[in-house]
Amino acid sequence: MRKYEKYKKSGVQWIGEIPQNWFVSKIKYSTYVKGRVGWKGLKSSEFLEEGYAYLVTGTDFNSGKIDWKNCYSIDVKRYEEDPYIQLHSDDLLITKDGTIGKVAHIDKLKKPTCLNSGIFVVRPLNKKLYSKFLYYILISNLFKDFFDFNSTGATILHLYQNVFEKFDFPIPSVLEQTQIAKFLDYKTAQIDAIINKKEQLIEKLKLQRQAIINEAVTGKKIWNGNSWSKPKEVKDSGIDWLGNIPKHWTFSKAKRNTYMKGRIGWQGLKQDEFIEEGPFLITGMNFKDGVIRWDEVYHISQERYDQAPEIQLRDGDVLMTKDGTIGKLLFVENLPGPASLNSHLLVLRCTDGSYIPKFLYYQLMSQLFIDHIELHKTGTTFFGITQEAVGKYQILLPSINEQEQIIKYIESKLLIINELSQKVKKQIGKLKQYRQSIISEAVTGKIDLRDWKQPS
Repeated sequence: MRKYEKYKKSGVQWIGEIPQNWFVSKIKYSTYVKGRVGWKGLKSSEFLEEGYAYLVTGTDFNSGKIDWKNCYSIDVKRYEEDPYIQLHSDDLLITKDGTIGKVAHIDKLKKPTCLNSGIFVVRPLNKKLYSKFLYYILISNLFKDFFDFNSTGATILHLYQNVFEKFDFPIPSVLEQTQIAKFLDYKTAQIDAIINKKEQLIEKLKLQRQAIINEAVTGKKIWNGNSWSKPKEVKDSGIDWLGNIPKHWTFSKAKRNTYMKGRIGWQGLKQDEFIEEGPFLITGMNFKDGVIRWDEVYHISQERYDQAPEIQLRDGDVLMTKDGTIGKLLFVENLPGPASLNSHLLVLRCTDGSYIPKFLYYQLMSQLFIDHIELHKTGTTFFGITQEAVGKYQILLPSINEQEQIIKYIESKLLIINELSQKVKKQIGKLKQYRQSIISEAVTGKIDLRDWKQPS
C-alpha cells in the first residue's frame, strides 16, 4: 500500500511521524471520560437477571463488543442516581482495573445502560472525532506503548483517569477517520475469520487427542502382537457409557493399589517464606497440558520441605488438582531438585506394581475419570473432589505388557497431534501480530487509505 506524500514529527515518542495534515491531541481535550465512583451501598442482591437498565462490567466484554446476554441489570432508581455514567450508543468502554486496557465499542444500546466499577466510558466531545476510529486507536500498539512508557516497572493494577487523559494520539480529518475505520473493519474481519478457523482446528485436535486416549485406555482397541484391533473376547464393564472391555482386563479401586497424599495445613507457613532458592513448591498454576514451568515455581526452605516427607515428590509420580479446576494432571519426570506440594494437589503413586505410573496418568485423562469427577465433585461455585472420592475410582488394568504398548501407541499419536497443534498455534500468533500491525499502521498514517475501496 502507498504512503502519504509528506510526513512530520508528531513530537510524541510512541507515535513517531504522522502525515503532514494530521494533528495530535490528548484524550482529555477530545473526549469525555468518566468512571463510577463508589456504589452508595449497592448490594449483590440488587443485581437482577431482568431489570430496567443493564449494568456493564469488564467481564461482559467479548471481542470488542458487549455480551448483553451476560449482563446483570439494576432498577430505575439505581440507574438514575448517577447520570454521568449512563451510556449512549457509539460509546467506547475501557477497563481500568484487573485486565487493564480491554476495549469495547457499543454499536447501539438495547435498553438504558450504565457502568459498574472498573471501567471508563470514553465519548468523543465533538463531531471531529469518529468513535470507531478512536476504538482502533485504543486497541492499537499506540496505547500499549503509552501504557508501557508511563509504567514504573512495577505491576500496574489500576489505570488512573489522570494518567489515561494524558494519552496522545494522532487525528486525521473525519473523512479519513471514517475511511480508516471501514478499512480496518474489513481487514480485521478477514483476519479474524482465518483465526477462527484455525482455533476450530485446535479444538478438533483436542477432541481427537481425547478420543485416542479414551480408545486406548478402555480397551476399544488392543495390541495383538502385530497390530491394533478390536478385542475378540469381551465382557460387560458394568459402566453404561463404557460398555464392553477386553475379557482379561480387570478393575481395582485406586485406594487399594495407589498411594494418595495431599498437603494438610501449612504449619504457619507465610507468603514471605516463598524464596528464590531451595526445594521446589509446586502448585496447580505451575503446570498446563501436562507440562510444568519450573522457572515460575516458588521455593521453600529445606526445613519446610523436611516437615512433610509424605508429599516429597519422586520421578514417576502423578499429580492432580483436586480443587478449582479439578483434574489437571502432571506426570513427574526429570525432577530438577527436591520438590513438595502446595495445597489443592494430590500425589498418586502405585503401591503394588499393578500398573505403570504413566498408564495411570493417561487413564486419568480419559472420559472414564472425567465422569467420575463429575459424579463425586462437591461445591456450588468453587468445586473440589476429596481424596476419599478419588480412592473410589476403579482403575482399568490390562497386563503390564499391554500397558507398555498402550503408552507407546498413545505417545506416538499424540506426538503428531501436538506438533500439528503447535504449528497452528504459531500461525494464530503470527496472524494476531499481523492484525495489530495493520491496525497500528493505519491509525498512525503509515499507509494512505484515502482512495481505498472495499472489494465487492
